[in-house]
Amino acid sequence: MKVKSISFLVVVANALLGLAATANAATFFPISSVETTTVNFFSKENLIQGPGVGFDAAEPHNATGATWVTDGFSPTYYDARPAPVITLDLGQDRPLTEISTWGYAATNANGVRDFSLRFATDADGVGGFGTSIGANPSYTMLIDPVPRQSFPFGDTFNARYVELTAINNYAGLGQPGGDRVGMGEIAFEGSVPPPPPPTGPGIIRPILLSSANDNSFNVAVPTKMVDNSGMTPAVNTGDSLASALSATHVFGGFAESWVTNDVAPDYYGGPNGTPTFVFDLEVDTVLDAMVLWTYQNDGGGGGRVGNQVRSVELQFNTEAEGSGTFSGPVSTIFAAPKLTGPNDAQGFGLEATARYVSMRVTDNHFGDPDGFGVDPLVGGDRVGIGEVRFHGTAVPEPGTTTLAAVGFAAFALIGLRRRKRRV
Repeated sequence: MKVKSISFLVVVANALLGLAATANAATFFPISSVETTTVNFFSKENLIQGPGVGFDAAEPHNATGATWVTDGFSPTYYDARPAPVITLDLGQDRPLTEISTWGYAATNANGVRDFSLRFATDADGVGGFGTSIGANPSYTMLIDPVPRQSFPFGDTFNARYVELTAINNYAGLGQPGGDRVGMGEIAFEGSVPPPPPPTGPGIIRPILLSSANDNSFNVAVPTKMVDNSGMTPAVNTGDSLASALSATHVFGGFAESWVTNDVAPDYYGGPNGTPTFVFDLEVDTVLDAMVLWTYQNDGGGGGRVGNQVRSVELQFNTEAEGSGTFSGPVSTIFAAPKLTGPNDAQGFGLEATARYVSMRVTDNHFGDPDGFGVDPLVGGDRVGIGEVRFHGTAVPEPGTTTLAAVGFAAFALIGLRRRKRRV
């Protein structure tokens, strides 16, 4: 009987472990900013677009986004220009164990071949490379622009700043070109514990999980919709709905928003696909509102208002339904244009339970279709959004409930067996 009881406990323990285990793709530390010592032909911001934009969030993390490349110098870049230096700021000290890079192109020699690294802590400062961390490893990249190339350090470096020096490119090795230096993306694998979900109703600052047809202009990439760029004050998970609705987004540069490239005269009059984004709320949430700040690149002067978002379609999936395919009911919201500042929040009621939200941006204010007084001859060749938030109450995680249920069932069954032995 004792053997059977032990066997039963082993089965229960294995079941608990199986329920607790999850098979996730790699996670990456967020990178706050990037600087280069070069004149750039493609934006340096393309180096840090991150999972879901610059590369697939799912394994094997193949490249999907834009690339960075310097200006040109013939016949080869390194004949007269110093080696490009890229400085990455991770926002705070992080335990770094590897660097992931993606190549520039397979059809020319402009991609980085060899590169070296130096590190600095938050205390060292951005000018203190090599001060407290003496390591200076170097690595060789493949010319292939698609796969993730991961280079383990063989040690852990607690650093905030990383300096990458592009020692050379592939010039002279058979491919044409070599007059520029480029890379696809840079990332560091590591896990940042998410903040605990609010126990009551609160704002959710979502994670951008994926994007399609975003057609981003320069640095105005989709992650700008969730990174607090241009927000006064910042709006984060757990904040109240009232505080979010009182926050404003800058009327000004496109760098604080997501916006597409221009397709005159009407962005939606041509063959462009509908920009579509999937947001992750991290846990199943009973949603009651969405908060949106529109895009404006005219300092609040009333120009180019036609580029502001007019309508979006939302669909919702629970954690069990996943983030791949959305087939449920569609909720459509209509946003008013902001002709003058301040660029305050617009709130929209929702009734849904979801972890994942699909957002299709279906129209802008080209031609002033609703009679708001938008200049019908200015703007409308793009579409953009400033920031997006949701509001709701987190549902208790199914895993926690299931583990508790299995545990109680196990103890109940053990107790039942013991009672039976006494009869």
